[in-house]
Amino acid sequence: MNDVLTIQSLFAGCETPYGTTPITFDQRGAAQLKFNDQLTLNLQIHRPTRQLILYMLLGPLPEIKRREVLIYAMSANLTQYAADGIFVALEPNSQILVLKQLMRLEDLATLALRASLATLKDRAETWRTKLQVLVCPPDALDAAPQAAAAMAGECPPSPACFA
Repeated sequence: MNDVLTIQSLFAGCETPYGTTPITFDQRGAAQLKFNDQLTLNLQIHRPTRQLILYMLLGPLPEIKRREVLIYAMSANLTQYAADGIFVALEPNSQILVLKQLMRLEDLATLALRASLATLKDRAETWRTKLQVLVCPPDALDAAPQAAAAMAGECPPSPACFA
């Protein structure tokens, strides 16, 4: 069985418990998995290293409280990466915070994949909440739904929260 079919069969067992949609990899080995229409997990098979790259876009690095967000990210990487291999990165061109995990294809199993999906989803939700709390002033709480939509890439960021 080739890598794509193996991964698709593993994900088939993970679709219902997490409210996800079925995945189909394109010719480049890329796919997306939607969690409850709120979060999107991006997948990329890196064939040269035989790794599955899983990542979620958390949102833009805010202009205000930038230092606090970066310190929080670095602290999270220090404490959490050793536990589960999930880390936060900054895409240098777009300045988007990314939650990322690398998994060796030969180590993939349904239980490990389910645990990773649950952890990535929970961690992404926690990060989005933390970003909103760090960045949004109390008077901008009415803009919270718009900020969440902006982080999901559904609309331009709210000026109150991401100026």
